[in-house]
Amino acid sequence: MKKKLLFAAAMLLAAVGVNAQTDVTSTYLTNADFSQGTPITVGTCTYEKDKGANNTNYAQLVPVEGWDIPENGDARAGGLIAFGSGVWIGGPGYVAPVTDSDGNTEGNILGLVGVWTGTAQYTQNTELPAGTYTLVVGVYNSKGGTNAFDKNLIGFIENGGTEHLASTKNYSVNTWKYEFITFTLAETTSGKVSLGYKSSNVGSASSQHLFLSGLTLFEGEVDAEAYEAAKAAAREAKEAKVLWDAAVAAAQAALINPDYAGVTGSEKTALEAELAKAEPTTKDGYNEATTALNNATTAFKAAKASFDELAEINAVAAKLGLDELSAEDAEDAIAQAHVQNVAVFNKVNEDYTFPVTLSTSWTKTGATQENSGQHWDGGSTKYWEPNQWGSTSVNWAISQTVAGLPAGDYVLMATGRRSGDITMTMSAGGESVSTFPNADFGLGVDTSGDANFGEGTFANGGGRGWQWRFIPFTLTEAGDVEIKVTATAPSTHQWASITAFKLLAKPDAEVAIAKAELLAAINQANEVDTELNVGEGVFQKVPSAASDFASILGAAQDVYDDPEATLDVVEASTEAVLAAIDDFANAELNAPAAGNQYGITIVTEGHPFIGNAIVAGNGEITGNNPTGNFFNVKGDSPYLAQTFTFTSAENAEDPNLYYISVELPEGTVYLTNGTNNGSAAGWAPSQIQGTTDSSKRLAFRIAASTTVEGAFNIINTANDYKVIAQDGGNIYTDENAQGNGEFALVEPTLVEVPTAIAAGKFATRIYPFKPAVANNGVVYYSCEAAEENELTLSEVAEPAANVPYILEATVDVNETQQGYSIAGANTYTDGWLTGVFASTTITEGYVLQTQNEKQAFYKVSADAAITVPAFRAYLNKSDSGVKSFNLGDDTTGISALEALTNNAFEAIYSADGVKLNRIEKGVNILKMSDGTTRKVILK
Repeated sequence: MKKKLLFAAAMLLAAVGVNAQTDVTSTYLTNADFSQGTPITVGTCTYEKDKGANNTNYAQLVPVEGWDIPENGDARAGGLIAFGSGVWIGGPGYVAPVTDSDGNTEGNILGLVGVWTGTAQYTQNTELPAGTYTLVVGVYNSKGGTNAFDKNLIGFIENGGTEHLASTKNYSVNTWKYEFITFTLAETTSGKVSLGYKSSNVGSASSQHLFLSGLTLFEGEVDAEAYEAAKAAAREAKEAKVLWDAAVAAAQAALINPDYAGVTGSEKTALEAELAKAEPTTKDGYNEATTALNNATTAFKAAKASFDELAEINAVAAKLGLDELSAEDAEDAIAQAHVQNVAVFNKVNEDYTFPVTLSTSWTKTGATQENSGQHWDGGSTKYWEPNQWGSTSVNWAISQTVAGLPAGDYVLMATGRRSGDITMTMSAGGESVSTFPNADFGLGVDTSGDANFGEGTFANGGGRGWQWRFIPFTLTEAGDVEIKVTATAPSTHQWASITAFKLLAKPDAEVAIAKAELLAAINQANEVDTELNVGEGVFQKVPSAASDFASILGAAQDVYDDPEATLDVVEASTEAVLAAIDDFANAELNAPAAGNQYGITIVTEGHPFIGNAIVAGNGEITGNNPTGNFFNVKGDSPYLAQTFTFTSAENAEDPNLYYISVELPEGTVYLTNGTNNGSAAGWAPSQIQGTTDSSKRLAFRIAASTTVEGAFNIINTANDYKVIAQDGGNIYTDENAQGNGEFALVEPTLVEVPTAIAAGKFATRIYPFKPAVANNGVVYYSCEAAEENELTLSEVAEPAANVPYILEATVDVNETQQGYSIAGANTYTDGWLTGVFASTTITEGYVLQTQNEKQAFYKVSADAAITVPAFRAYLNKSDSGVKSFNLGDDTTGISALEALTNNAFEAIYSADGVKLNRIEKGVNILKMSDGTTRKVILK
């Protein structure tokens, strides 16, 4: 078989030496290029020869067509390997080269591995006439270099035994080396061409793994240096041709790609001209041609964006009846697109003069935000953009649907911009545009918002790419139209912006469009519940609000049904309906009677504190930097059901503004927010707190509930959010938590505290309101100490709410006191006394009892717990050793003083029985005229 020559074979043959050489490979050898035979499957051995007893663990030489292998020998392996086929067998295996010695990437190479003094060898018999010959072969070592093998078997071996072999025993790793074996035969000689080597006494991991290619037999002597130089030049030219072939393929693919069909200018003709040039023949020629082709292809592809922009605006212009514009190149395409954009802008504003009202509410997909600033009108107009600057990708959309749009011709227009690696598309009516500008042209939209591509002051000092884009579409019948903008990007730090949406129609459809908008307003009005919370109740809408609303809605329906209604009448009716919806939502509410007090309960369905009352919390009432929200919803007992007063703020523009106050021990406390109350916290406007300073009170807006009958909402006017109750009970406002804000008024509950005491006897009480004390025969004492086991009592002339007392009756007392609770806790402690508002079981302390006809505070033990009834008090001392604390038959109370002043006693004694002439400091015993004794303690 003849050896395949490279296209530079002539150059090679001219360079191999001074004397003439002839390639006689195909004359004397077959399959010298190893093209015949099946390559070894990588990682396996597909053929095993008889190995004998000593060779059971080793892969063997694989037959290669036309070549022989030794019948005997120790371990050896080898066979055909396809270029770039990866790891080859032979011990652990090593990576084969991806090309042969000539730079070819197709075909086979011959692999050889010899181990443990074994021979890896392929031979082919031939007969050569007398003469001088040079055998050339490329050798590549993928492993080894430090362990030379015993004998190189690459060369020609005469049948008589004379060997002409290469002398190399250690090949460099991962590089091709040409072996030149020159020999002279004096007469016709039979022998064999040999390819192989005899290994030294090492295993596969230390043995060289050889690959051979480029086997050529020359008649004559070859100049090795010239041969290698010619081969290198041919390889470089071949490599350069590969790059040129790729450039040609890329250029041809771009020209036939339909995505680039719009590129019609000089960039296309330049690319076609480069492709038409003749194929080069040298490395430099290939390199130059490749560079020129790649540059032309890049320019051709880069022109796409400009020609696409011109094509898209041309398509819009054609729908509007304008002529198409052409361009000579990409730069001219942009210029012509600008010209066409202005023409379209003017045409739209001339022919489409009727605006269709768009909703300010958009459906948002993905992270979306609306910004202002950096805009073409100085920042006053907000624009939409994805809020995904740092995300790995952008996937964003905004949309809205215009319902019931009549048949007619329309144009949707908006101004937008984008970064280079993001795709933004605007669609409407089955049409779309996507060529929003991605460069700072300094042209497009001026600071008045007009399309402008000439002189003037442009958006954001140079445009930032803002330009108008237009979508003309026609509806042949009435229907809904979705307006949508999407943006996608495959990488981070991409942006897109769009704003100033306008939907315009031709005048012949203006009445129909106006009626569609009127119908939409009527449908919206019909969704309003005009019965919920409309009536005579406090904070319900006045009945006239519903009747006024119904009257306006009926008039609007008449206009819609009138085929002769003019544009002005229809538009005015639409405005009236929308205003009526707003007016009804904010209708004046029935005010509470002046001075009336009410409880406020939470009525939000499913709330854990539903039915509970708003009460004072634990936050500070006065001073700066309150510690927390002051009010909460934990009033689950009548004595915690505090009462509130609503006082009109007397605001003519908003009659539903009220100041809300509650009477607490500190006095009148007004609801406010943290900012008014001096809080420095960043979330202070959301806090609902209390203040005794009326100048810091906040006017809250009351709104009738739209979901719960008999309920209302309280609006925090500091941030315009509903006052809500958290699941934990705190009252606050938050943009992101608009639920749980349904409240209802309830008539306040008068708390009743009964008191029945026989004259001269004692009791304990705590009141959730200020008790009345005038002429009721009851003396109130506080207690903060004792002398031994005698309590030291101090009379209190003005008892207060939420304070525990010991009561003494000077006459028989049987009364029930009533009042509105201002309690905020279940228990209160003052000195030695702790009062409870609900029955409470205690296991330590002292409880007022009568034992053995003696009334005293007796000690409570853990194994004899005592239940203290509601509105009672007990001594909270647990570390005293006494069994009881005595009140005595008399104290420094009223009865003892009366005895001293009216001389109704016979003698005075000290506590140890010594008769005294007068009352002294400490315990004094008075012997009364009726035979009884009284105790007087002088402090």
